[in-house]
Amino acid sequence: MRVLFISHYFPPEEPPAAFLAFEFAKALRQSGHVVDVLTGYPNWPRGQVFQGYSRFKKTTESMAGITVHRLPFLASPTGSFIRRALDFKSFQILAKWFGKQLSRPDLIYVLVPPNEDGIAARYLARHFKCPYVLNVQDLHPDTSINLGFVKNPVLIDVLKKQAQRMFSDSEHVVAIGPALRQRLIQQGRADQQVSVLPNWIDTRTVTPLNRLNQLRTEWNIREDVFVVLYAGTFGRIHGTTILSEVASDLIDHDVLLLLVGQGYDFDILEKQVADQNIQNILVKPFVPRSRLSELQALADLSIVLTKSGFGLTSVPSKVLGYMAASRPVLAAVDQESDTASLLREANSGMIVEPENQKQIVEAIIKAKDSPDQIQQLGENGRNYILKNLTPEIVLAKGVALLESITENYQKQSN
Repeated sequence: MRVLFISHYFPPEEPPAAFLAFEFAKALRQSGHVVDVLTGYPNWPRGQVFQGYSRFKKTTESMAGITVHRLPFLASPTGSFIRRALDFKSFQILAKWFGKQLSRPDLIYVLVPPNEDGIAARYLARHFKCPYVLNVQDLHPDTSINLGFVKNPVLIDVLKKQAQRMFSDSEHVVAIGPALRQRLIQQGRADQQVSVLPNWIDTRTVTPLNRLNQLRTEWNIREDVFVVLYAGTFGRIHGTTILSEVASDLIDHDVLLLLVGQGYDFDILEKQVADQNIQNILVKPFVPRSRLSELQALADLSIVLTKSGFGLTSVPSKVLGYMAASRPVLAAVDQESDTASLLREANSGMIVEPENQKQIVEAIIKAKDSPDQIQQLGENGRNYILKNLTPEIVLAKGVALLESITENYQKQSN
């Protein structure tokens, strides 16, 4: 079987989506399949080309037996809505153009959003007369519309119709959790056309370490302060600006909120902390993946947030990192979300209402006063990951799923 992966991000970039694509592609290659990857030049998170790569021409390289084709698109991972739209649309156009020049795949597998990557996959699948499978990490344009990024009714109609065609013409859809699967079925997909394949995490990359490590020393974090960590993307769906108010309520409880990452709300929080001189918040940019275990180990409690209603369509990747590091999780998310279901099943955290400042503060204080209990929650999370969500476990199912889809498609075509 020859598989073409389309992914907006790919190593040496370090967002979770890059490693999901790379590890799945490696699993297919190790199972004896031929894999091509269509991606952009590495530029995340700053939009700047990595050393040794070009932003002006298509390049090809081999990684772990995978052939990676990199496109010269208009990258803007943290720009304005218009710049992000140009990023996605330019990649779509170039993926169509250069993708046609590749060897014919038996199946195309694409991670969405951005939906433009899925639209490119639809075009190439028609060109090659092969099936394509969507891996849905979040539902767009729903999120952008609900957040108010897209208000023009004509543009909304165009984006919805594009998404509808992208989904309706796909051979199969992979959802990352049962709640997201149900949303896809409600939007018109047949039950048998939507499978659940959860995201995974390499427990050799993120391991439990001592909370008193070198990174704590470098950042001058006191040994005895209770650290609440938020690490990852500070997107508009997360509602992380509430954390400045949470910090104010915790000023007398010897709690430090450690905020590490990037995104729209990250810049807002960073400015708030500086302007208001908030003493119990420490803001830091992303750390390299090689130091992720050190970062996670700083936390006594790790926190994940989504605005009300927005947790129903995605599982923030930070949750798996927290669990793999054996850290308890405080989730201010929708009760019926896949994130809440995961934490309940793993018995690895506390769940409160999204955007509820009072409940978040009370949960942090309770956690600080219950060290043995939260330590057990953290251990439960790590054990759950080891039993259910390692790459070896999940990707064996993923490879088998793609093999089955390809086989069935070829039988129906003959």
